[in-house]
Parts: sequence; C-alpha cells; structure tokens
Amino acid sequence: MHSLRAAIIGLGFVGRAHLEALRRQGIHVGGILGSSPERGEAARATLGLDRAYTSLDCASGRQACDV
Repeated sequence: MHSLRAAIIGLGFVGRAHLEALRRQGIHVGGILGSSPERGEAARATLGLDRAYTSLDCASGRQACDV
C-alpha cells in the first residue's frame, strides 16, 4: 500500500490545523513553505518537519510529495 506524502503552504492557524489533521490520518508531512525562509525554518524546527521550502517552485517540484 502506498502512503501519501504532503507538504503544507503557510503555517498560520489554518496551516497548523491542516498539519494536525494530516498527521492524525497517518499522512507524512515532509515539508512546509512559510511566508519567509526564516519563518519556514523556525516552524520546521518547532514542528519536527523534514524540510522548509524556500519557494513554491521548490515545494511543488519535489517528487517526495503527493499532495
């Protein structure tokens, strides 16, 4: 069985709610895209994610992400 892998764009209130919902469903969230590289990296470290993307192109271009 193939498990889904996701990335989240924006980690304000709704982004964090989506992160929690995805985790509860067993979907691996591999990275996030914040409003700035610094905010993205800070959120990545705080939330225990694999990667903080620096642009939408980077986030959408990764083959390690299904949704």
